[in-house]
Amino acid sequence: MSNKVKVCVSCNNISPYLTISSPKEAVALIGEHFQNDLDKFVWPHDTDLLVMTECCDRYLAKSADELYAYYEERKDTFREFFASEAKKHHAYIAYNAVLKLDGIWRNATEIYDRQGESMGFYFKNHLFPGEYQRGTVAGTELPVFECDFGKVVCATCFDLNFEELRHRCRDLHPDIIAFSSAFHGGLLQKMWAYESRAYFAGACSKAPEILDPQGESIAHSHNIFYNPVAVAELNLDREIIHLDYNMTKFPKIKAKYGNKVNIRIPDYLGSALMTCEADDLTIRDIIDEFKLVTLDEYLEDCLNKREEHLKQYR
Repeated sequence: MSNKVKVCVSCNNISPYLTISSPKEAVALIGEHFQNDLDKFVWPHDTDLLVMTECCDRYLAKSADELYAYYEERKDTFREFFASEAKKHHAYIAYNAVLKLDGIWRNATEIYDRQGESMGFYFKNHLFPGEYQRGTVAGTELPVFECDFGKVVCATCFDLNFEELRHRCRDLHPDIIAFSSAFHGGLLQKMWAYESRAYFAGACSKAPEILDPQGESIAHSHNIFYNPVAVAELNLDREIIHLDYNMTKFPKIKAKYGNKVNIRIPDYLGSALMTCEADDLTIRDIIDEFKLVTLDEYLEDCLNKREEHLKQYR
């Protein structure tokens, strides 16, 4: 059954030319900036999930002392702001910032539900050296946020480099990876999406982008001051199907169901992303009816056959 969710990912387009005379003024100016951007670029899309970029409320301070004076002044101002926006617009929001929680500095992503209530935090697991030097404490957990449309797992910036965390994410079977970052990650984004079989919502500082579960780009923006968001409607009723033994069945599926089933085959990968666009059947119904083999089932079968084959030569 079609399970569509409108996802919006942001960039950090706070002007580097802001003239800040005090931490209090910084809080006021950045709050005004957020309100203008959300009203102009985010809420007109009827957004279900908004992912903010890493340290989205950080501006180009002259020194670390100036920046942390601003953080101390800011306190929970923008936590309260984004919670209020989530409730007002009946949307989930993933807000990332450097926050002092229980006396400890964290690079934290907090997710608010459609009622503006906090669902909890993801703490960046892999900090880069400069963050340790400033007293930020790394996280160790990888929580799953159960939303009304599916499961969301978070990652932040430098996390993308680490295989162990990627495998933990994969094993949680998320529907969407909410990625807040100062860097894009290029190939690494595609690896996370493909390995987790999940949509990848990349809120990156200079290039917000959304990928499908095969790592294909479906929305992006490179003109961050005139269009600082990327937006896509994602269908979470999906499965990745290997082309072997399945590809000849695709014309039969389209002949019977037409636009009720969408089949997207990227170049070179050897698989297809299949989504169910109908309200009266699911992608599992299609798989069962046409005896399709999913990518994961196919690869598992190949491993089993290899093991049986090698037993003959031991």
